[in-house]
Amino acid sequence: MLLIFGLVAYAAVPDILVARAKDYQEDGNYIQAVKYFDTVTNMFPRTDQGEKAAYDAATIYNGQQYYSSHHGIFIFPQMSWASAGGSNELTNTSEAVARYKRLIEDYPEGTWSGWARVRLAEIYRGKDDIEKAEKWYREAIKLGKPHAGSATMDLAEMLLENNRPEDALKVINDYKWRSYNINLQLLKGDALRDLGKLDQAEAAYKQVIEIWQQNHADLPEDARNDKELQESMQYFEDEVQQRLAKLQEYRVNPSEGTGVISGQVLKMNEAFPGVRVYLAKYQERDSSSSTQIIRNAKKVITDEEGYYRFENIKPGHYQVGLGLNPNQVSDLELKGGSRIDSQFQLEDGEQVKNNFQFNETVKLLSPENGVVEKGNTIKLSWEPYPGAVYYKLQLGSVLKDEEDNSSGIYYTPSNQKFETNTAEINLDEIWQFNGGLRYSDESIDPQSLLGIGIPGQEVVWGVGAYNKNDVLISSSYGPVSTHPPRTFKLPEGPMGEADKLLLQKKWDQAIAEYEKTLQEDPDNLHALRVLYKIYYHGTEPHWKTDKSQYQDLDKAEAYKKRIEGLTK
Repeated sequence: MLLIFGLVAYAAVPDILVARAKDYQEDGNYIQAVKYFDTVTNMFPRTDQGEKAAYDAATIYNGQQYYSSHHGIFIFPQMSWASAGGSNELTNTSEAVARYKRLIEDYPEGTWSGWARVRLAEIYRGKDDIEKAEKWYREAIKLGKPHAGSATMDLAEMLLENNRPEDALKVINDYKWRSYNINLQLLKGDALRDLGKLDQAEAAYKQVIEIWQQNHADLPEDARNDKELQESMQYFEDEVQQRLAKLQEYRVNPSEGTGVISGQVLKMNEAFPGVRVYLAKYQERDSSSSTQIIRNAKKVITDEEGYYRFENIKPGHYQVGLGLNPNQVSDLELKGGSRIDSQFQLEDGEQVKNNFQFNETVKLLSPENGVVEKGNTIKLSWEPYPGAVYYKLQLGSVLKDEEDNSSGIYYTPSNQKFETNTAEINLDEIWQFNGGLRYSDESIDPQSLLGIGIPGQEVVWGVGAYNKNDVLISSSYGPVSTHPPRTFKLPEGPMGEADKLLLQKKWDQAIAEYEKTLQEDPDNLHALRVLYKIYYHGTEPHWKTDKSQYQDLDKAEAYKKRIEGLTK
């Protein structure tokens, strides 16, 4: 009996250790999490738990992120954005690769060994090492379910991105399982389109919804009417319509053009190889999402000399954009900033050049990170930047969630020019840095309405360096504010009654209190700015209603004029 009890207790050990590891992982203690995952793998090497623990530990080193062609830093004339996936204190790609490969060695036929192959493919794809990425995708597919569907879809997408539609079509046609078949049908249409088989592509696209309906035919009616399921069908219907519209462009103007778009990307005046360069259509009022822009764009990679080139381009209005991994632009800023001037009208046979220059970032000196400022004046300093004739500050607020964790950062640039590498800001004037707006699903975030200046608030700051032509040549924050921010804290002090009410979302009482403040002090800029923002934006998310609660544009305009009269 004791022996049986001991065996049962021993069998429960891996589950107990894994649960402990996951607790540490959820708490952000990744060092301890890896230690417990490794313990499970070492103590129980021939078990499913041992294999899964090895995979989980490797994935922590991978930054708990999975590759997407839409992850990274993207800089376009119309919009710039960062979608870099996750990271943690242990993120180390080389260690992740070594651990995934060791897992595959130890468990060659295992389920998590299959997913390790997919993760390796993603890592190499993120490095634009297409040959190695393809190798690992194909190995994952060869192992079969459950990872074959994901690997097939990602491999087909990668092959299409690299102008190999015939290979992509073969990969898709060889896939025999039901999972991922809707996404693969879309990619099948893309491959047929790129092969010039437009009628077959159209038929493939039109089959997508039919396949979706077949996949869900066995569900009871109430389940088919589920909101999430309906949103899924709407998503695929939208994808089909967008692709059919693009297909029509091929039919109307099927011949290749004769235009050439080329240029060079430099890093501190030296070649910058391995940068993704995109050529996309440009529209003045483009409602396309960032994902759609990337997906519909042509892509090339800069060569060893930093050059890129697009040939046989038809006449039209285009934009050139850049895509980079975060590690490629560590301590770098793009000359001109994140809104680059690279959109143009291309005529038939025309050659257009667009060059890009990345420079070293501005180095901040003081205050040190996290320092609590005292007194009524904040003194900021940074290293002088070569070629800069003046600087501009950028300040922002660190927004907190209900548990007082950082949940967002917003910057606001200053119009004031500083000709030296120092600046002093009076606390009474810091309210001018609004810090941006943020919404939850229910309302506007009152912290973002208040902006900067709340007693005890954590403030982020940065500096932009400009040349004699008023062109941004560098900054401390990098493209799309991707570098870790420098922060300081404002001194603690009493908070106004109106601000307290606003933070509690007691909108009516807060508005009344701000208006009472203005009766006593008509020139109170803080009260004027908060009331202007409330009446201009309202308190509800703009995507949920045509007119937000408390929104009153006439009142907003009146407050705006009062603010302008005081700040001219």
